[in-house]
Amino acid sequence: RVPAGAMIDRAAIDTATKLAIRVPVGMRAMSIDTTAEIAVAGLVRPGDRVDVQVVYPGADAISGARGEGSSRTRTLLQMVPVLAVGETVVGSAPVATSEEGKYAAPPPPARTVTLALHPDQVPVLSLAKTTGALTLSLRNPADGAAVAVNAAASDPLPAPAAPKVVAAMPAPAAPARPAPARHSLELVDGKRHDI
Repeated sequence: RVPAGAMIDRAAIDTATKLAIRVPVGMRAMSIDTTAEIAVAGLVRPGDRVDVQVVYPGADAISGARGEGSSRTRTLLQMVPVLAVGETVVGSAPVATSEEGKYAAPPPPARTVTLALHPDQVPVLSLAKTTGALTLSLRNPADGAAVAVNAAASDPLPAPAAPKVVAAMPAPAAPARPAPARHSLELVDGKRHDI
């Protein structure tokens, strides 16, 4: 029983590390696999906002899956809230300190970053995860402006040499026709003759 007006300790309800309660109403949580390179040297933290870029590798890609044509990239999503990095959820308690007041050893690098997405953004990111390589760019907390970002592409591969076109031989000229001979016509109408 809890008396009216009593304070309830967060540990008593154990919701600090539960992600579902941290997902804003109307939004969806979706995780992407990450490395230090993808997640801004591992400095992305829960509560940050990021932009998501996708790179579609072309035939000129150095490694990984390759498509046809040149590699291209575009900004897929902007100002996306980060809900969790690995198992650290936004709003959870900070890293515990030891009795001497020193911070405990940092956790190992996270393998996932969980983002809060509008339902319309979920299929967009799902498709990008399967067809391209994702990267995150970290935003300043005071920067909330959506900006127009141009897509980028690597130099296109040189076009294959065009086949040599051999000039067609002119068609032989048709033999000249002699002018038609004049024919005369005689019209007879009774006693009348016209030529």
